[in-house]
Amino acid sequence: MTHPDVQEEAARLLDRVFAATDFEDTDDAQKTFTHIRSELPRTATGPDGAKLVQKFASLGGAATAESTFMDMIKIIWRTVRLTPGNSLVRIQLFFLAIAGMTVSVLKSPNVADDVLESWLQKVEVWLGRQLTSGGKGCVDGGEGSVGDRIDRFFSTPYLHDFD
Repeated sequence: MTHPDVQEEAARLLDRVFAATDFEDTDDAQKTFTHIRSELPRTATGPDGAKLVQKFASLGGAATAESTFMDMIKIIWRTVRLTPGNSLVRIQLFFLAIAGMTVSVLKSPNVADDVLESWLQKVEVWLGRQLTSGGKGCVDGGEGSVGDRIDRFFSTPYLHDFD
């Protein structure tokens, strides 16, 4: 069973990432992100969701430096992209795993809340750009529907660096 704090953190992160996106079709984007958000509780309690949250929550204590935290985000992406299912389920798993790690870091005395918040802000902007473009190798604003871009996000061989 996934802790409610993780689901709340995943929803908060999803909302903040959505605010950092720049999709041409804002109605499609809003509908897609609303659907993703509404499915978080079901995905969180499913076997893949519970397993990923537990795995990255337990690794969260090791994320005591920004570089480690950012590396963990990419490890989460690599793990989730190999998970069976469609991209909308994968994006839910991705946010839930990040949230599991984030809640773990929040409970740890090793990282101040304001420091973690600054890391999360970088992740939100970075992820907003990733989802808008559809991943590394895509130029300009990306093309296709929001679903197409989420598909590309998980099919691209590697991600842009955090900057």
